[in-house]
Amino acid sequence: MMLSSRVFVSTRSFAAAATSTDLNVVGKKKGGAALIQPIKISTPLQSFLGVTEISRGQLIKKIWEYVKENNLQKPEDKRIIKCDKKLKTIFVGKDEVGMFEMSKLLNAHFINKAN
Repeated sequence: MMLSSRVFVSTRSFAAAATSTDLNVVGKKKGGAALIQPIKISTPLQSFLGVTEISRGQLIKKIWEYVKENNLQKPEDKRIIKCDKKLKTIFVGKDEVGMFEMSKLLNAHFINKAN
């Protein structure tokens, strides 16, 4: 008994799936605008940074620059920030802040545009 196996790959189905309109949709970037759009910030954060508006991405970058310049990372776990006097004003008096907790605490400093 002879077994015959045929595999047919239809190039037509692949070609039909990738039309030019589909490629245009796939090629567009979605989201990310919240990270680059400047937003008004609270007074304590304004005094820390010296600006009235900043994007979320730039804020995180500036905080990490400050932390590294002042050697405020825990040596055994670099994800933990040891807060000095200036950072305590931003992070509600906490002595230490984790990098994931930092984002949550900084969200409270962004002023909603509707207000």
